[in-house]
Amino acid sequence: MSVQRGNGNEPQFGRYISVPLAIQLIPKPFDGNPIELREFIQNKESTYEVADPLDYELLFKFVCAKIAGEAKTKLLARTHYCVLCTLDYHAHKAFTSKQGQNESISQWGVRMDSTRGNCNKLHENIWTTWHGQMRN
Repeated sequence: MSVQRGNGNEPQFGRYISVPLAIQLIPKPFDGNPIELREFIQNKESTYEVADPLDYELLFKFVCAKIAGEAKTKLLARTHYCVLCTLDYHAHKAFTSKQGQNESISQWGVRMDSTRGNCNKLHENIWTTWHGQMRN
């Protein structure tokens, strides 16, 4: 058994293991070989099953680090393309939106605030991802 986070000073024993131990369930990096894809996915799923859900964000970074070579380049390119297309969609929606006939000004304002919020979140996502890649 391994130590799980507890509320007090004493450790609690539970069914979760630490991220460094969990990431050892993925023994080798995935370099894009289709034959090794199924094994990589199974190992990744096993890793998430034994890790604490509170550590999923950190674990995700470790799993992404296990993707190497051309596969990582393609994955990043595809992810950036999807994010940019979504940002373009929300920006177009914001710039071309008109108040509906049965919509009050306040309803239209709420809809525009929601669209602007989506654009801001996506912009922040793009910026942090780009900034993180530039540091690596």
